[in-house]
Amino acid sequence: MLNTVKVIIFPPITTTGNGSANPLDQYLYISTPSETPVNVIIKPMGGAEISGTASNSDPWEYYIGSGINTNLIITAGSLDGSPFDNKGFIIESEDLTYVSARLFAGSYYQAGSVVSKGTAALGTEFRAGTFENEGNLTGGTPFKLFEFCFCISYPR
Repeated sequence: MLNTVKVIIFPPITTTGNGSANPLDQYLYISTPSETPVNVIIKPMGGAEISGTASNSDPWEYYIGSGINTNLIITAGSLDGSPFDNKGFIIESEDLTYVSARLFAGSYYQAGSVVSKGTAALGTEFRAGTFENEGNLTGGTPFKLFEFCFCISYPR
């Protein structure tokens, strides 16, 4: 554990896991406003800790993996109301940081990202903006994909 810890809890994201929605390469990008290197620990849920540093001019790019069997991805079919102890990340740092997860989808034509600011985003009002996300399954069956906003409360 670091001396003065800033904590970010980064949840997993969901995919149908097939066709153009199949997740490929996935990364965590950790950055900070600090010009001097900040010590950071990535704790994949159910996995070993990874230590590194990040600064404003040198963010840390951490390769998570590819496909549906990573800590970042949960397939929609596995959501049955049971808790997961092997998905998501906890990121600890000695100074203010933010974390962005980025991934490429099927054939590298699509990409997505999620940003978490942890306790730096304390407040009582939040806004989430999304785009309508529609498509067609094989055979022309229309469907709509969902967007999400994840909020967690921290004790004072």
